[in-house]
Amino acid sequence: MPSWSTVRDLLDRLESAGIHLDCPLSPEIVPVEWDAVPSEVGPTGGMMEGLRAQRKRWQVENIVHMLRGVVRPGSVIVDFGASSGNLGLPVAACFPESQVYIVDKKPRTVDIARRRIEQSGLKNVSLYPGFVQEVTFPFEIGMGLHLCGDGTDQAQQLCLERGAVYVMAPCCIGFIQRSSLPYPRSRLFADVLDRQEYDWLASAADWTCRDESSEQHGRGKRCMGFINLDRNLAAEEVGYETAHFTMNPSDATPKNEIIIGKPSL
Repeated sequence: MPSWSTVRDLLDRLESAGIHLDCPLSPEIVPVEWDAVPSEVGPTGGMMEGLRAQRKRWQVENIVHMLRGVVRPGSVIVDFGASSGNLGLPVAACFPESQVYIVDKKPRTVDIARRRIEQSGLKNVSLYPGFVQEVTFPFEIGMGLHLCGDGTDQAQQLCLERGAVYVMAPCCIGFIQRSSLPYPRSRLFADVLDRQEYDWLASAADWTCRDESSEQHGRGKRCMGFINLDRNLAAEEVGYETAHFTMNPSDATPKNEIIIGKPSL
């Protein structure tokens, strides 16, 4: 585990190189009308209750808010690392003229998602059991809510290869230390940090916690922001327009950032 002084020096080097972080709070979002959708669609249909379910609703609402500007009738949307469908099902309900695919590799969560789809009656959502790399069909939008480690990078890279929009809320950033993918993702970051230094920064990105006023959270939030900035910069280098927001409310989750990218016209 790197010391804060080591990590702070890395952040100072990035800023000295002209790489600056901007991750504002998302504009006020329009809530999903949860009472208007089948009960199986909401987080409680995925066996969540109380404050945990409310926080998941906030997370989903932030993703849905970002999608409103890019989903078109007939859009094919892929929910990567979808688990039991806590994001994919609400998106299918909110955008009934789209087609949503729930992609996950774990048999148990796939079985729960299958039951929820059947009980919800939604006709525009389908299961696609497997890994991110196994998605072979065309799609226009790729999304992910708390894709762990390099799962975000795998899904984002597939979107870039397909010329698809991405809307991702990354999670467990420290796990990228185990990844065989090349890091840093962008040339700008690679000119400043080597892989070992980047892994230290990724490790510190997981310091975020529920106490947003704490020094620990502030340090982790800053590191998380720079890792997610690197992801967006990699997309910009291949012709994407990007955005980077903090979820609203910010205490929806300690992993509260959303990165968005779409091909430039």
